[in-house]
Amino acid sequence: TVIFTFPADTTITELGLVNGYAKVDPASGAHRYGEYRRITKVTWTFPNGVTVPQTLTDGNESTQSVTVPDQQATQVVMTIDATTAPGSKEATRDAVLVSEVAFAG
Repeated sequence: TVIFTFPADTTITELGLVNGYAKVDPASGAHRYGEYRRITKVTWTFPNGVTVPQTLTDGNESTQSVTVPDQQATQVVMTIDATTAPGSKEATRDAVLVSEVAFAG
């Protein structure tokens, strides 16, 4: 789980994330997205108990978003429910990486 904290009176209407390491290695130029685990399912939880499940498409390196009913929140918890297997057999690639998380209100 990852907890995101916001100032009081923050309204959130959309949640999104880039579900893997959508970066190019600056030293080698290697594209790293497929080497690590990618998130395929998360649950977003608000302090008032509202939960929002989100299914993510593997291979989509853009921000994948879900719209939510207006939520007043000082925090949102992102629980990772499922991931892909690592795309590389290197032990250092057996990690879940997120390139970006986005909140809109």
